[in-house]
Amino acid sequence: MSEKRAFLRAASLVAAVTAFSRVSGMIRDSVVAACLGASRINDIFQIAFESPNLARRVLGEGSLSAFIVPLFAGERREKGEALGWRYASNALTAIALLSAGLTALGCLFARPLFLVFGGVGMLAHGETEAVRLGARLTRLMFPYQMLLAISALLMGLCHTLKRFGPPAFGSVMLNISQIGAGLLFWGLYRSQMDASASNPAAAEAIQTRFTYWLAIAVLIGIVLRVLIHFPPLMAAGFRYRPTLDWRQPRLRELFGKMPMALAGMAVAHLMISINMFFATFMGKGYATHLRFSARLKEMPLAILASAMATAILPQLTQYLHEGRRDDLRNLFGFVLRLLVILFLPATVGMVVLGRPIVALLFERGAWSAEATDGTAWALLFYSLGLLPTAGLQLVIPLYYARLDLRTPVTTGIVAVAVNIAFNLFFFLFTPMKQGGLALATTLAITTNLALLLYRMRQEIGGALDRRLAETLWKCLAAAGGMGLLLWGLVGLFRAWAPHETFMSRAALIAVAAPLGAGAYFGLAAAMRTPDLNRALDLLRRRLSASQSPPRQAP
Repeated sequence: MSEKRAFLRAASLVAAVTAFSRVSGMIRDSVVAACLGASRINDIFQIAFESPNLARRVLGEGSLSAFIVPLFAGERREKGEALGWRYASNALTAIALLSAGLTALGCLFARPLFLVFGGVGMLAHGETEAVRLGARLTRLMFPYQMLLAISALLMGLCHTLKRFGPPAFGSVMLNISQIGAGLLFWGLYRSQMDASASNPAAAEAIQTRFTYWLAIAVLIGIVLRVLIHFPPLMAAGFRYRPTLDWRQPRLRELFGKMPMALAGMAVAHLMISINMFFATFMGKGYATHLRFSARLKEMPLAILASAMATAILPQLTQYLHEGRRDDLRNLFGFVLRLLVILFLPATVGMVVLGRPIVALLFERGAWSAEATDGTAWALLFYSLGLLPTAGLQLVIPLYYARLDLRTPVTTGIVAVAVNIAFNLFFFLFTPMKQGGLALATTLAITTNLALLLYRMRQEIGGALDRRLAETLWKCLAAAGGMGLLLWGLVGLFRAWAPHETFMSRAALIAVAAPLGAGAYFGLAAAMRTPDLNRALDLLRRRLSASQSPPRQAP
């Protein structure tokens, strides 16, 4: 029980800081949406940023930081503190050199990269200037990936020491830098932006200039993200030494298995990039619809699922090393039940309230009602994948804790193939457009999760028990009641305010969110749902932590 309480405290801390990161991310997206709308210039920036953004999802929130935890923990446990830190310096030097080389290649081949991530659709439409701009932006932002690799390694070291706050806060740096760039640009060029509203060529020139500001802000943000890891590490005894010893056994193990680890997490996240590729063939704005809807879907995932995965990995690693299989199954089953309890209502809330949320966040400035409709349509189908995606974020780190890298790659490749097949089907044979692309991702992620759970059925079979099944059907019933209530509230607000305004949308969300949550948890409590109190405790801890300065988890 003490391990579960420690897990809840750590997850609550990470969730609180990550919640602030996601809120600031929504503010950042609102600023970008107001300045660029769902324009082709916004499409270009989103595709140019897709390469560093994929690196963020793979490195900053996944495999490298997860993979370094058992290696660094093993080095410290077996050889002592001093040699453990020497290994950290050795790994940091090696990662910096490798990523610097890859960055040079990325800058050299920026144009092909932009085409691969979706620019080929623009080229097919004869938009050569769009491809040139995209290549320049890709080249400008590509060093982000080198610094992110360094940041991910430092984050893994912090997680091994159970210092969760500063690494989580590091993700805020990119948002702050881009918000600052957007507000400064708005202040300096607002008169020109207003004057160009009726002149498409002038508006495009202003928007193009803004994308360069955003690209520079990306680099500033990642520099700050690297620096924020050093205070807690130095307080724990870390002093970087520029050493490079390729003969160090665990460094060779890191580089021997890291490509497979990166591939495993990359294929899990590659599907959004594949969607962006197909979206550019549909015309202007569709890539932006997919990107902004995907970010809205990522918000509850980052606040809760990523926080749980981050907090649980050191504990799972300890159980595996100590051979405590029963404890591992119990903790894993407990977290699976928490995911069901927390993400089923989040799914229903996004399905019913998706359009009001999109309109409230983005519909101002250059962002039109049509852009809101397109983004909400994609969000509807992305939302259906919330629970499977949350499960995937929990299961893949468990494989990494076992140092099993092949299985996530294998199942991920199958999932990517499924995603491409459904993308082609929905793109060629249905009128669903961006909604079909989002649904293809949901189906592929569900396939990936099912395969991973099946492959680990002998080790975690005890976690997939009657208690989980009971939690699932009771939460489905409670979420259904919540959905009916929210649907009725949306109808009432539309009758009360047929002409939507910012205030009416804000009032709808302010009323619907607590009422929907109250109905869901009330119904779940009435049905005596297992572990409901622990899920509520996690939410309470997150809220209390968000109202006070973050503290290190014990």
